Amino acid sequence: MLSVLASWRISKQVYHFEPEMEELLYSQVSEELLLPVEVLKNMPYSCIYFESPNLYENQFHGFFACFDIIEDMELLKFVILHNDGEAVDIHSIELKSGQTLKECMTTLLKIQYSSQDVDKELDYGLIVVEKMLQLVLYVCAENADIQNADPGRNTAKPKAIRNIKDKYREISRWDVGNNVIKRIRNHKKAHNTTASAETDKEENNDQTTSPIERHYVTPHVRRGHWQSYWVGKKDGSEERRLVLRWKHFIYVNADGPDALPVTINCIQE
Repeated sequence: MLSVLASWRISKQVYHFEPEMEELLYSQVSEELLLPVEVLKNMPYSCIYFESPNLYENQFHGFFACFDIIEDMELLKFVILHNDGEAVDIHSIELKSGQTLKECMTTLLKIQYSSQDVDKELDYGLIVVEKMLQLVLYVCAENADIQNADPGRNTAKPKAIRNIKDKYREISRWDVGNNVIKRIRNHKKAHNTTASAETDKEENNDQTTSPIERHYVTPHVRRGHWQSYWVGKKDGSEERRLVLRWKHFIYVNADGPDALPVTINCIQE
């Protein structure tokens, strides 16, 4: 725990997700763990605090995600803070080059949960870690929707560790998913207005329309997913990098299936 706090105090980064965005990313759990573990190297800072009130049964305030090395093992360590401000849960995954996120996560969790009730504990650990990974992956994505939460405030960034004062002014806060969720709300509002008009029209036509012609698929959202690809020459003349992109969800049987573009925001110190 102390090593994580020591790492976080250097950059002091906090990411806040729109509640709907948080839930949308959680809905991708179980389908996105075959990504190469190297994708986590795109995390913008070595230690980040994620506010995540919807992580698991409203028990938690958020979690730290932090790179660490223990006994020659390179890890991504998660430290989850309970709402009571006292208890913490700690999970880790080993970052083994060439393996998928699922392989790395499952191996270390099985070692961590060596109690008699291992299956129950492992299920809980998998659920929580999978959800946390979705938030981490999103901030790793090249096209993530991220904005400075306090654009008018100057954040003091000490140039050396000895100059760190541990003041609030040193904390940088980021809002995640605001533009995406705004577009969803606008789309739903427009769709509800259109649907009401269409319902009146359909009621007038029902008497002359066959059951087959009246078949209608309810508009719904097809879940988002991740895409990754390598950039850089394979001959070793330059360092290769794994790029991650989030493919946003689309509306099925609704106007504008691509009406939810993701805003690209470059984060710089």
